[in-house]
Amino acid sequence: MGFDSFTEHLAEINRISCDQLPTPQVAVLRRAVAALRKCGIVEKCLQPGETAPDFNFINADNEQSSLYSLLAHGPAVINFFRGFWCNFCRTELEAYQKVLSQFEVLGACYLAVSPNQQIPVQEEYRNYQTVCDCDNQIGRSFGIVYELQDKEKSLFTDWGICLDEVNQCKKWELPLPATYLIGQDRLVEFQYVDADFRKRLSPAELIEALTRFKSRA
Repeated sequence: MGFDSFTEHLAEINRISCDQLPTPQVAVLRRAVAALRKCGIVEKCLQPGETAPDFNFINADNEQSSLYSLLAHGPAVINFFRGFWCNFCRTELEAYQKVLSQFEVLGACYLAVSPNQQIPVQEEYRNYQTVCDCDNQIGRSFGIVYELQDKEKSLFTDWGICLDEVNQCKKWELPLPATYLIGQDRLVEFQYVDADFRKRLSPAELIEALTRFKSRA
């Protein structure tokens, strides 16, 4: 899936969602995005040139690992997503699934990080490392976590998405959709963060960024 087709796919999901949702619900989501832009979270979060914080996780072999231990072998792509319940997140993950072999050729590992504790068993989610971010600790260390407002909480509850249950956490918090490329020196080489949950970095753009980085290394 190229850049244009990926973007078009996300736009189509957004169009269908807007058509299906009542106008007041669409207004709540738009105001929430506007509030996030206004608060400056995108500018305050971890930026290019800054040192990425280390974090631990259980790898595919059910062993303890960490970001810094991965960086000893090559750069790392860290992709924060809201949860498997989100259509935009699933579309993004499925698109990245198709280019994992290109990441490997470029010597990079890929981590998909989410507070969502309920990982599906579908085949498309088995071939990459999924990291469960308990209490959004990893996302918080990157500065991309925000708390949902009351109207958002009511909206999610109406949809049957109770984040305190889905994330097994008392706080109703989510990470902004974000993609980071971390070099072996632990510095952020590339970053994509957007306050709008409907916007995502296309796999093609990330591969271009990774290719540019490898050519300079």
